[in-house]
Amino acid sequence: MDRLEPEDWAGEMGERWLAQLDRFESMISPVGDALLARAAFQPGERVVDLGCGGGATSFAIAEAVAPRGHVLGLDISAALVQEATRRGALGGSTT
Repeated sequence: MDRLEPEDWAGEMGERWLAQLDRFESMISPVGDALLARAAFQPGERVVDLGCGGGATSFAIAEAVAPRGHVLGLDISAALVQEATRRGALGGSTT
């Protein structure tokens, strides 16, 4: 198997993830939920979500740190960042 390079995620792999975003997010949500519970974010915190994908985790963190907190979602895939931005404009809706 070929080694997956970071630039793969910035291109083809990111596009593939985006094409199946709802499916992938639902598959990994139990892990994300457990990690969010363990992190125990508090109102007012500032958080960087590395590898934010389509933004589902960033939106969950934003709810936890509201109203004065802030979340910055970063991802190597421009397509996924665009989708997270679109969802954010819709109020953080992931559907």
